[in-house]
Amino acid sequence: MIRADFVYEVETKNLDKLMAKFQQSGAEKFNSEPTHVKMEMAMREEYDKIYVSLNFYYNSLDDYMTRSKFEQSQSEWMDIWFTPNDFFKQVSLNVYEIN
Repeated sequence: MIRADFVYEVETKNLDKLMAKFQQSGAEKFNSEPTHVKMEMAMREEYDKIYVSLNFYYNSLDDYMTRSKFEQSQSEWMDIWFTPNDFFKQVSLNVYEIN
Protein backbone atom coordinates (compact mmCIF):
# COMPACT_ATOMS: atom_id res chain seq x y z
CA MET A 1 0.00 0.00 0.00
CA ILE A 2 1.14 3.55 -0.79
CA ARG A 3 0.27 6.79 1.02
CA ALA A 4 0.62 10.09 -0.82
CA ASP A 5 0.77 12.93 1.71
CA PHE A 6 0.06 16.39 0.28
CA VAL A 7 0.66 19.29 2.67
CA TYR A 8 -0.77 22.73 1.90
CA GLU A 9 -0.32 26.08 3.62
CA VAL A 10 -3.11 28.62 3.47
CA GLU A 11 -3.97 31.78 5.35
CA THR A 12 -6.82 31.17 7.78
CA LYS A 13 -9.06 33.62 5.90
CA ASN A 14 -8.64 31.54 2.69
CA LEU A 15 -9.35 28.08 4.13
CA ASP A 16 -12.85 28.04 2.62
CA LYS A 17 -11.37 28.68 -0.83
CA LEU A 18 -8.98 25.74 -0.43
CA MET A 19 -11.84 23.50 0.71
CA ALA A 20 -13.75 24.57 -2.41
CA LYS A 21 -10.79 23.43 -4.53
CA PHE A 22 -10.92 20.04 -2.82
CA GLN A 23 -14.65 19.87 -3.62
CA GLN A 24 -14.03 20.79 -7.28
CA SER A 25 -11.36 18.15 -7.68
CA GLY A 26 -13.75 15.53 -6.28
CA ALA A 27 -16.18 16.07 -9.16
CA GLU A 28 -17.32 12.99 -11.07
CA LYS A 29 -15.59 14.17 -14.26
CA PHE A 30 -12.26 13.59 -12.51
CA ASN A 31 -13.04 9.97 -11.55
CA SER A 32 -10.69 7.37 -12.95
CA GLU A 33 -9.44 3.87 -12.40
CA PRO A 34 -7.37 3.19 -10.49
CA THR A 35 -8.36 5.53 -7.72
CA HIS A 36 -7.44 5.86 -4.06
CA VAL A 37 -8.83 3.32 -1.62
CA LYS A 38 -8.83 5.67 1.37
CA MET A 39 -8.47 9.37 2.11
CA GLU A 40 -7.68 11.25 5.33
CA MET A 41 -7.37 14.94 6.12
CA ALA A 42 -5.80 16.64 9.12
CA MET A 43 -5.18 20.31 9.91
CA ARG A 44 -3.16 22.39 12.28
CA GLU A 45 -3.24 26.12 12.85
CA GLU A 46 -0.11 28.19 13.31
CA TYR A 47 -0.63 31.92 13.83
CA ASP A 48 -2.58 33.16 10.77
CA LYS A 49 -1.87 30.03 8.68
CA ILE A 50 -3.45 26.61 8.48
CA TYR A 51 -1.54 23.55 7.33
CA VAL A 52 -3.67 20.88 5.69
CA SER A 53 -2.35 17.35 5.34
CA LEU A 54 -4.31 15.40 2.74
CA ASN A 55 -3.47 11.69 2.54
CA PHE A 56 -4.49 9.39 -0.29
CA TYR A 57 -3.91 5.66 -0.05
CA TYR A 58 -3.40 3.51 -3.15
CA ASN A 59 -2.94 -0.22 -3.56
CA SER A 60 0.40 0.25 -5.33
CA LEU A 61 2.87 2.81 -6.59
CA ASP A 62 1.73 1.99 -10.13
CA ASP A 63 -1.85 2.91 -9.17
CA TYR A 64 -0.69 6.20 -7.71
CA MET A 65 1.42 7.03 -10.78
CA THR A 66 -1.43 6.12 -13.16
CA ARG A 67 -3.83 8.33 -11.22
CA SER A 68 -1.33 11.21 -11.17
CA LYS A 69 -0.82 10.97 -14.93
CA PHE A 70 -4.59 11.05 -15.44
CA GLU A 71 -4.96 14.15 -13.26
CA GLN A 72 -2.15 15.96 -15.03
CA SER A 73 -3.69 15.20 -18.42
CA GLN A 74 -6.88 17.08 -17.46
CA SER A 75 -6.68 20.81 -18.28
CA GLU A 76 -9.48 21.61 -15.81
CA TRP A 77 -7.59 19.76 -13.07
CA MET A 78 -4.47 21.74 -13.85
CA ASP A 79 -6.50 24.97 -13.70
CA ILE A 80 -7.74 24.03 -10.23
CA TRP A 81 -4.36 23.14 -8.75
CA PHE A 82 -1.67 24.90 -10.74
CA THR A 83 -2.82 28.48 -11.20
CA PRO A 84 0.13 30.89 -10.92
CA ASN A 85 0.08 33.13 -7.83
CA ASP A 86 -2.69 31.14 -6.19
CA PHE A 87 -3.74 31.87 -2.58
CA PHE A 88 -2.28 28.63 -1.17
CA LYS A 89 1.09 26.93 -1.26
CA GLN A 90 1.79 23.23 -1.60
CA VAL A 91 4.45 22.75 1.06
CA SER A 92 5.29 19.16 0.28
CA LEU A 93 4.31 15.90 -1.36
CA ASN A 94 5.71 12.74 0.14
CA VAL A 95 4.94 9.21 -0.95
CA TYR A 96 5.34 6.43 1.58
CA GLU A 97 5.16 2.67 1.37
CA ILE A 98 2.92 1.30 4.12
CA ASN A 99 4.10 -2.00 5.53
